[in-house]
Amino acid sequence: AVDCLTSIDGEPAAVLTSYLGHQGARDQVTDVLASGIWSGDWYDALAAAGLRPRRREVTVEAVALGELVAPLLEVAVGTPAIRFQRHLWLGETEIPEYGFSYNRGDLITFLVNDLRTA
Repeated sequence: AVDCLTSIDGEPAAVLTSYLGHQGARDQVTDVLASGIWSGDWYDALAAAGLRPRRREVTVEAVALGELVAPLLEVAVGTPAIRFQRHLWLGETEIPEYGFSYNRGDLITFLVNDLRTA
């Protein structure tokens, strides 16, 4: 798994976990994250690693943060958050990716665009 904590102005804003179906893809994304060029946008990290989503399914759900995630986001257990669960099919070889993120609604605004294909 690839795990990331995103901060905005020094405040933890989102926790992301990704399961990439191929070790090479995991290594590529991990290298991008370690390089310091990551903007915080997961799709940008995938693109920088040479992985292009071809198809996606995303579920968005309001949840109460549990004992594992709330401390990472520096909020109380039970704080409302937005959870994204996604399945992506990546690149020419259709490497699958499954992931989810927990996002603080008081810090993050989401813009949803069409899927980038190039």
